[in-house]
Amino acid sequence: MDKKIFFKKIFKKIFKNKKGFGLIELLIVIAIISLLSTIATVVYSGAKEKARDAKRIADAKQIQTALNIYFNDKELFPITTTTIILGTGNYFCLNGNGFGVSCDTEPIYVKLIPSAPTPPQNNQYTYASVDSGNDYQLSFVLEKINQDLGIGKNCAATKDTITCIE
Repeated sequence: MDKKIFFKKIFKKIFKNKKGFGLIELLIVIAIISLLSTIATVVYSGAKEKARDAKRIADAKQIQTALNIYFNDKELFPITTTTIILGTGNYFCLNGNGFGVSCDTEPIYVKLIPSAPTPPQNNQYTYASVDSGNDYQLSFVLEKINQDLGIGKNCAATKDTITCIE
């Protein structure tokens, strides 16, 4: 028998039933990949929410520190007649005159007050003076409950603490 014919017969026997992946095998692989990508997307979105909440808490602590330094210098917190939204409108910085559009007056406590990250869309940092300037309330909303700050998502910073309630 010729060597060429012999190898041809063996090659045909070995690879006769090998036609590639079947339809069911491909569908199973696609389903597994879809499931894994869905799980990864859910985990990633949760991480984004935690990161935005961490930024909100850090911003509140920064503003709280600046307000406490302001209080040490002026012996009062900035007095407002209504609740104001920080980081927008006329309240972009905290200087020697309180909250303002620009920081031209020394000393400058916060050159640019951060605005709250979105989503959610209506999330803002609001400030209201309390007790004729002896205290204040800085309010913001978290996306998830932070166990270190309390039992809820609605948070308020005062001269001493940051707490969250439902």
